[in-house]
Formats: sequence, C-alpha cells, structure tokens
Amino acid sequence: MTQRSFGLLFSIENGAGSGRRCRRLVSVVALAVVLGLVGGGSLGAQLDGDFGGTLSLDAQTGTEDDLGLQALLSLWGRGRASLGAESSLTFTAEGGVGVDQELEATPDLDILALQFLVPGAFGARSVLEAEAGRIQVREPSGLVFNHRADGATVDVSLPGVSVRVGGAFTGLLLQDGSSVVMSSADIAALDDEDELWGAPRLVALSDITLPDLAGGQSVLLGGLFQLDMRDNDDTERVDTRYGYLGIDGPIVGSLYWDGRVALSWEERTVDQDTDSGIGLAASAELELFLEQVLNSALTVDGYFGSGDVDPFVGFTPVNPRSTGLLTVQRPEDLVFGRVNYRFRPFSPLSQESVFAQNTELGVYGAGIFGSDFAADEPFQGIELGARTGLRLTSDFGAAARIGVRTRPEQDTQVRGQVQGTLSF
Repeated sequence: MTQRSFGLLFSIENGAGSGRRCRRLVSVVALAVVLGLVGGGSLGAQLDGDFGGTLSLDAQTGTEDDLGLQALLSLWGRGRASLGAESSLTFTAEGGVGVDQELEATPDLDILALQFLVPGAFGARSVLEAEAGRIQVREPSGLVFNHRADGATVDVSLPGVSVRVGGAFTGLLLQDGSSVVMSSADIAALDDEDELWGAPRLVALSDITLPDLAGGQSVLLGGLFQLDMRDNDDTERVDTRYGYLGIDGPIVGSLYWDGRVALSWEERTVDQDTDSGIGLAASAELELFLEQVLNSALTVDGYFGSGDVDPFVGFTPVNPRSTGLLTVQRPEDLVFGRVNYRFRPFSPLSQESVFAQNTELGVYGAGIFGSDFAADEPFQGIELGARTGLRLTSDFGAAARIGVRTRPEQDTQVRGQVQGTLSF
C-alpha cells in the first residue's frame, strides 16, 4: 500500500541558497525528474512503493551573526522490485527546492540511486549490496568524508568480515548543495556568482570491517584517495590520501566505547610549487547507559584535529564533519573534550505514552583548545549548553537547544536552535 508522509521542520542552522539563473534552470529540471519518478514509481503495480515530503524552515542567529533564513520543500520516492530468492532492486529519488530570506529559490537533486541487494551471493550468511547514482558516501571513521556524490559503492558481507569499495565525483553537485571546501580556490568559488558547480573532487575508498571480535569489539580499517580535478595551474590544488582505523564495542555492562583515528598525506600545489605534509585527526567516546535512572545516558567524548604545528599540517577532510558544538563549525586546528548527560524525565509515568517515552532533556559542557598546546594561549573557551526534545503524539514533536561560549578576553557568544516536526 502506498503511504504518504509529510513533515514540518523548524531549525536554526547555517544556510541560505543563492538564486542564480543557471542553477535554477539546471536544478528545476532535476526536481522535475524527481517529481515524475516519485509519481510514476508509486503507481507501478509490480513495485512496493512509498513516497512523501518534508517542509522545513531553517533560521540561525547569534551574538556574532546576522539572521539567516531558508525554507525547504523536499520530496522523496522509493520503489522496490523483488528479483526472487530474497534479492531486490530498489530505486530512490529525493529532491527539493529551497527559498532564502530574499525569496530566491534554488531547487536541487539530493538522491537518485539504484540499490541492488543479493543475500547469499557468496554462500550462506553472505550479502552483496551495490549502490549507484547520486548517493550518500560515508567512510566509516566519520573523520574524512560524508557527503552526497555521483558514483557507486559495492559492499560484500561475509561471516566475520565486511569489505567495501567505491568511487564518486563531487563536481556535478550544485555549488549551493556542496560543503566540499578544501582549498583557496574552493573558497573563492563560493563567492563567484557565475560558478554553477561545486568543487570537483574525485574520491576512491576501500575499507574492511571485522565485527564481533573478542569481547564484542569491532575493528575497521580503510583508506581514501582524493584528487583535485581543477585544471587551472593558477589556482591552488589540494590532493590528499587518508588512512583510518576504528575500534568500538562494550567495555563492561552498559558501558561502551568508540575510538577513531585518521592520518592524511596532503599535497598543496600553486604554480607548480608543491608543499606536502601529514595531518592527524582522532576522536574517542565513552557512553554509559543508565536505563533504570530515567532512561538516561552519560557520554564523555573528545576530538583532536591537527593544525599547522610541527610535525603536522592542518588536517583537511574532504568535507568538514560536524563538531556537535554550536559555536565551532570546522574541525581543523581544534581540540575539545565534552561531557553530556541526557535523560527522559517522564519515562516512568507510562510505557504506552508517546510523550512520556520520547520527551528528553540534556545538558553538556565542553572545553575548547587549539591544537598547539605550546602556544601562549591554547585555551579557546568553554561552551555550555542545554537542549530539550519532546513528542506530543506520534505525528508531532519539537526540540530546542542553546549554547553559550565564553572565551578569554572576548565577548560571550550565544547560539540557539529550535526544531518542530509534524508528519501525516
């Protein structure tokens, strides 16, 4: 049976699209494709299909920023065809149109992908999964690359091991829909009214995961190669290679841990002069679940991203990962430690109430530093924050978050986030 679901989202975050004519023309065509496929896919009798949409309003402001607004209407559709013996072919399309505070509209195509799933392809308990098109590509460490791109991935899962290979290109994304910013040329393109496409990067990756080892630990090991496809010798080119390692699993009882580390080899070239160096990023997390204490959880986590401090250069991911902090947006030349506690105060009242089981409160505090601890002032301040999330019914929810950053000899910075959801 076809289902229709729509959402209403209100959040405070960065973002306002531009309204350049070329972008609108290209992306309107892409959105029309999504609309046609969403409608057509849901009518095919041979398909198990679903479609829906989301309407959102995003705004951000703070003591150091002007107010930014963006409304976004997105549509998605999915069709699945059974190929027998539990194999399937799934088609997914997702696109939308954003409108900023100047009432300039920018449509975009987010996802347009085919997914091929074959259980038992290499024997019992094996799975072959392939995906191609405009897809979300994420390397498993979370430190290097997590972005939409045009390409393909192939994942083979066997008893005791999972192997994945893939490749993708980011240069066919619209500039407004790309967060790939690695060089001065990428930064200059952001302000160029005539620049239609995002930064042209060719990415290849492979990784191996060993799940359920001794003590329930999982280990991942992988690498990623990124090539700057700009052909202008007058602009800065950045080519990088990454290796990453991760381990996660239980420690004892309801205490879990997760550790990730990534090394990069970076080459920056301008006018045939090349500088190179090694960058380092690492993250670690401890999480203790306290189900009997208001369904709460205590998390302690930290992050390190190298700057231009011997023996490292600044760690440059293909696209910046979210720091999870409201006042820090980029992960280079950054060190922080954070403590977070969240709980559901009404959970003991009723096991049946959607409100009681899904209303959550949380507080956190983080110390923020530069990566050079030998500097005169490595300390860059403290961010303290609180958030709340509630769901009145299965169809309506809301959330709010505020963060306050204090820095030595600087004014206090405040940022906030508000979110509401309505689905039907």
